Amino acid sequence: MGNGITISQKDDKGRTASYEFWFHDNFIAIHAHGFTDNETLAKSATRCRFIWGCWYFCFETFIPRFVFGKIVTSEECIAKFANWYNDAK
Repeated sequence: MGNGITISQKDDKGRTASYEFWFHDNFIAIHAHGFTDNETLAKSATRCRFIWGCWYFCFETFIPRFVFGKIVTSEECIAKFANWYNDAK
């Protein structure tokens, strides 16, 4: 894979979820996976299965470089991201 970062978080049951970002020449690949008791969340994922008494989930997508460029250079996009982040509870 290309240059990337991984951000991990443990839930209150000690289960780890990982969020991976890989930076390629023309796109960013995003991969998230972990375990949850939330069946609805798991079934909304790209892949899921019930294992070890809980749900495994996996989300995957990519963002083309030109789209990411628009996000970080457009005042409208930056404002929407900032508002979304600040409004999150």
